[in-house]
Amino acid sequence: MVAGAWSPALDRVALHALLGEAFADDALTEAYVAHRQARERMARSGVRLTIGAVEHAPLEPLPDGTARARWTVAGEVVHAGHRHDRRHRFEARVALRETDVGWRIVGLWPGRVEAAPAGVGGGTTGGGPGDQDLLQLMEGADG
Repeated sequence: MVAGAWSPALDRVALHALLGEAFADDALTEAYVAHRQARERMARSGVRLTIGAVEHAPLEPLPDGTARARWTVAGEVVHAGHRHDRRHRFEARVALRETDVGWRIVGLWPGRVEAAPAGVGGGTTGGGPGDQDLLQLMEGADG
C-alpha cells in the first residue's frame, strides 16, 4: 500500500518514517511490525521483492464510517534463481483520522487478495505458481 516500503535500502528508522506518511497511532505500529516480520521471513527464504508500481482506486465510504480501499501492486519476485513478474489486487477496510500532519490510516482490516490477470495495467503476469507462497511470506505463515 505504501510505495517504497519494500525497498531493501530502508533501515528500521526510514521504514517507520515512510509508513508514518500513511499510518498513525496503533495502525502505524502494526504496519511497521508486520513489514519488519515479512521482510525478515523473505530474507530467511531468499526471496527478493521489488515493487514496480502501486495503483490506488478511489476510497469507497462504508455505512459504518470506514472506507473500502483497493489497490494493485505490480512487481518482481526473485527466488531460487527464478524471476517472476507479479501483479496482485488487494482490498481492505480502513479507518481514517485527520492528524496534525494530514489524514492517516488509524485502522486497517485486510480483506481479499488476488492475482491480477496478465496484461492489466502494464502487462505483468499474475496467478502463477509461487504466488500463494509469496503472500504467505508477506502475511506471516512461514513456509
